[in-house]
Amino acid sequence: MSRLKEDLEKYLHVIIGTGDLIQVKFSLYQVILVFERMWLEVYQRCEIRCPDETWIWSPEQISDMRGFAKLLESGICAYEILRPDTVILCFTNKCQLVLRDDRSGLEVFVVHAGKTSIVV
Repeated sequence: MSRLKEDLEKYLHVIIGTGDLIQVKFSLYQVILVFERMWLEVYQRCEIRCPDETWIWSPEQISDMRGFAKLLESGICAYEILRPDTVILCFTNKCQLVLRDDRSGLEVFVVHAGKTSIVV
């Protein structure tokens, strides 16, 4: 993710105002978060932080969607790029989705918003 920090800062703003999370889907080693005007594919371990609890999700635990359920019906209101390897998406319900690059060389996440696709 470090090689894309400048690109993330330039393009990640497209996720703000894309509506509420309306569906969480999963397939083999992937979670897809479907918003009203965007979708986000997560491929690597991530963390969901809420005021009352924190969940860790990894592709090996594909069927455990409890943390993602907390994000439903809320939208992304802000984001933060920490170090070159961490992106935090802040939701309107005070929860956060923390995405980290494990330096495996594999995709961490992909954003599809309108005509823009961001592959990290």
